[in-house]
This record gives sequence, structure tokens and C-alpha cells, in this order.
Amino acid sequence: MATSTSFICSLCQEDDETSTAVTWCAECEVFLCSECQKHHGRSKMSKHHKVMSIHDYQNLPEFMLNIKNNCEDHDLKYELFCSFHDCACCMKCIKDKHDNCKGLVPLGDVVGNIKSSASVFQIETDLFNLLENLKTINIFFSENLSALEKQKTEAISRVHTMRRSINDHLDKLEESLLNDIRSEFTTLQETIENLKSEIDSKTNQVEEKQGDYFKMIEFSTDLQTYFGLHEVEKVIKQEEQYIQNLKSADNLREKKILFDSFNLETTVRGTVALGKMSIQLSSENLQLKTKGEGQVQTKKKHVSTIVTPVIKQRFEMPKHPVHITGCQILPNIDVVLVDQEKNSLLLFNKEGVFIKEIMTFKIMPSDICYVKQREVAVTFIYDKKCSLLI
Repeated sequence: MATSTSFICSLCQEDDETSTAVTWCAECEVFLCSECQKHHGRSKMSKHHKVMSIHDYQNLPEFMLNIKNNCEDHDLKYELFCSFHDCACCMKCIKDKHDNCKGLVPLGDVVGNIKSSASVFQIETDLFNLLENLKTINIFFSENLSALEKQKTEAISRVHTMRRSINDHLDKLEESLLNDIRSEFTTLQETIENLKSEIDSKTNQVEEKQGDYFKMIEFSTDLQTYFGLHEVEKVIKQEEQYIQNLKSADNLREKKILFDSFNLETTVRGTVALGKMSIQLSSENLQLKTKGEGQVQTKKKHVSTIVTPVIKQRFEMPKHPVHITGCQILPNIDVVLVDQEKNSLLLFNKEGVFIKEIMTFKIMPSDICYVKQREVAVTFIYDKKCSLLI
């Protein structure tokens, strides 16, 4: 990313003048100096345009800077959205490529309020789950390697114990079996370490993309956010396919080194091996978080207004007074409760098991609301104020 001194006012540059830019207009796609910014803000055509500081512009993810407001084919402003082709269109695009398409809607109807839409929350949740899955797989591989080390040691120990109970002429058979064990272990070790290396790399990439996502939500325009969400979702789908490929290749089934010794009498009578080496896979894949059903939507869908409740479980309320006045389910399914009796926030897992007391207050809290990421808002009704907590 270039430094702020590298940005020159686009309008001044057209007049062969050099002025340092202070803002960027995403809709006009021009840099503006302080003087040109004043004229830009007064013009009827651009006074409602949203401009951002050079500092905010530099904080945009690199792929966001490549998103343009104009059609690449005709260099005209995007005005409509084709739901059939899932793409933005200028007026010439409609004649050239979308003459028979139905469901063309104003682009503003599609990208308007995109940052507060359910699709943004869905992408955020999918990024969180993907990152959690990668970290879970990393831990799984580490634990599997540790278990394989112990199993290797136990297998070798059994071989040595049996070796001491028979004649020296079994030395060659023993060495052959040990080589099999070590060879199988080395093969497994190399495979898992290679997979761990891939997971480390993908974890870093997803963490970087997650950082880009948060910057996009904070600094980008609605149009940039709309296209950016598609880019982020592509990464999510790509990495989820990678995880699915791990499953399909049985890489997420735990591998065990098993050693089955043969009957000693049979061995003495001329068996050509002291035991049998085999690799056992666990019956199930590693349990990971599943992708949420919500996807980025470009068309409004009918939502039924009729709700038919179904009672799944009945609870008997306690006889004594209850001082829990607020409840919030977090994206990771943990639950935060507001306890007025202790003036505190309590954290529970999805099974209802207490995890910890998050914090206590000097004044009585009233209710809680999830904001984003690791932020929640707590209200204090008697003091008539609201606090944002991280």
C-alpha cells in the first residue's frame, strides 16, 4: 500500500497541477484535495456522495480497491442488477447481454443497507466457523501425532518383550517388524505434518481474510461490500471444499498404529514374522462446525408470517425469585446472562454448563444485546445509560 503522500488530487492532475489528496470519493473514483473536496461537496451531482479519508482508504483490503463502480465493458455506471446472472449491469449491458432477462432490479435495492443485512452476519459466522474448524483440525493432528508416538513406543516395547522370550535366531524377524513399524509411523508422520503445514498456511490466510472482512465492513461502501462479500464467500467455499476433501480422503479419521503378536509356539515353529502391522481409522470423522444455512441473497424471498410453535421440552420454574433479566446467544452458541442479584454477566455453554463470570458492575445491569465480534452492549435502567463492552 502506498503512503498518503503518494496520492495526488485527480482533478488537479487533469489541469497539470500537483495537490496532495486528503479524501477519496468511491462513487467518482477520484482523489480530492481539500479545495476540490469543497467543490465536490457543493455540486448537485456529487454532494450526496460518501467520501473517505486517505487513512480510511489505505485501510481497505487490497481486493476492495479493484472493485469499480463502472462497467468494464462499457465504462458506464452500474445501475441495475440481473438476478438471473447474479451480476450488476449498466444500461448498455441490458441491450447487449440481458435483453431477455427478467427480474432486473435497481442496484440500490440490492446493495442498500447491505452491511446490516443477514448476509453480512452469515459471512461473519462462516468465517468464524471456518477459522474454528481449521484450528480444531490443527489440534486434532497434534493430538493424533502425540498418540501415535505413544502407540509406536508401546508397540516397540511389546516387540522387545516378546523378543527376550525367544531365541536369538529371531533377530532378523524382529528387525523386520521394527522396520515396518518405524516405516509406517514415518509415513504417517510425514503425511500428517504436511497436512498440518497446509492447515497452518490456510489458517493464516483465513485470519488475513477475516481481517480484510472487518476492514471492509468498517470502511468500504455498500457496493464495495456487496462485491467484497462475494469474494470472501469464494474463499470460504474454497477452504470448506478443502476440508471436505480432507474428509473424503479419510484424513480426518484418527490413525492408530496397532500391533498384533502371533502365538509364540507358532513363531518358534517357523513363522516368518513376529507380528502384523496395521493402521486403524476411527469410525467417524472429526466433528467440525457446519456451514450455516444462510447465504448471501440477491433476491427477496417470501417469508411466512404464520408461526406454528411446537413444545419440545417443559421446564418447572423455581419458586424463589429469579434475578436473571437479560439473555443473549453468541455466534459460537455460548449464552450470556445478566444476573441482577450479583450485578454481573455470566457465561454458559450451549448445554447450560456454567463457564465463568465475565465481569461485575458497581450498578445494577438490566439487559444485554450482541453487537459484533466480541462486543456486547449492556443497559443500566436506573442510570438510564448503555455501555459497550468487549
